Amino acid sequence: MITLRLHRDARALLDEVAERTDRPLGWILGEATITAMVDVAGAADIEAARAVLAPHLPSPDKTHTSRMTTTLSKHCESVVGLLLTHQGGGLASTSAIVRAAWGHWISTATVDEIAEHLGVVRPRAQIAMGTGAA
Repeated sequence: MITLRLHRDARALLDEVAERTDRPLGWILGEATITAMVDVAGAADIEAARAVLAPHLPSPDKTHTSRMTTTLSKHCESVVGLLLTHQGGGLASTSAIVRAAWGHWISTATVDEIAEHLGVVRPRAQIAMGTGAA
């Protein structure tokens, strides 16, 4: 179980992805972490790896944050551990890793691309009309 603060815009995008994919928030954040791990692993050196997540690490302004508590699956916890090790102490906590991973993902992909990656359940048109899953 982790507790983290997400910027309201980041939380809104997370909620939109959750609504479109019918996936739990923790599962989506875990997938974001795995995606970040792939990007870190593909970096040429440790400095390039740090550059993947570093822009998303500063704690957001507390007046514009949403606090949430969620559970990551075991394999995602392992990925967080690998990221912590790979970053060489540059990242202080699991919540910082997960927040940075989600920030990285939404800065490199659209909600549609993320939903497609996760397996869209409800297209935007269904959500707008308030209808259920197909």
